[in-house]
Amino acid sequence: MCDGNGLTLNKCLPRHSPDPEHGPRVTPITSAAAVRSGGCRPVPIPSHGSLGGHMTRISVKVDGTTYEDEVEPRLLLIHYLRDRLGLTGTPIGCDTSNCGACTVDLDGETVKSCSVLAVQADSGEVTTVQGLARDGEWHPLQKAFHERHALQCGYCTPGMIMAARDLLRENPAPDPQEVREALEGNLCRCTGYQNIVRAVLAASGQEATT
Repeated sequence: MCDGNGLTLNKCLPRHSPDPEHGPRVTPITSAAAVRSGGCRPVPIPSHGSLGGHMTRISVKVDGTTYEDEVEPRLLLIHYLRDRLGLTGTPIGCDTSNCGACTVDLDGETVKSCSVLAVQADSGEVTTVQGLARDGEWHPLQKAFHERHALQCGYCTPGMIMAARDLLRENPAPDPQEVREALEGNLCRCTGYQNIVRAVLAASGQEATT
């Protein structure tokens, strides 16, 4: 897989300002994309040998808004979210899929968006940490992380929250050990794990006993 070097990372331009160099820009549309359950999808095979000039059209629903865009097959989902859609709440932590900071939800499954291609999200639904709040109200996990001081630098927080959300969806009342096991793919460089576990337990309606 391409490590991201040399990708064309253009900021999203207004709909009325086409990009003469790179062609059509991101265009929100009103119709919902067809959502297919499951994990990552097969990567479309280019119709010719060179990837340099080949563009693939995708339609993806992100945080409730459906977008249609033309992307290079090698473009990573994390770069599509940040540089095309402007959703910078999902950070790039390591570019090696080790830290989990870039975790998002793709069709009901958590994925590390630095290891998923944008074309693999075609016809799917992506939820980022920026899509969790409803009607101006934080998600319970966001509230708990704030109230339990479960962040220091905050760089790992989006991925931690998304991974914890997946855990609580599968196990609404986890014990502390289950929380730790669920988050073991997400690294906190500030070593704030204890408060992170407490926050997840608080969001589940429990309080930590240790």
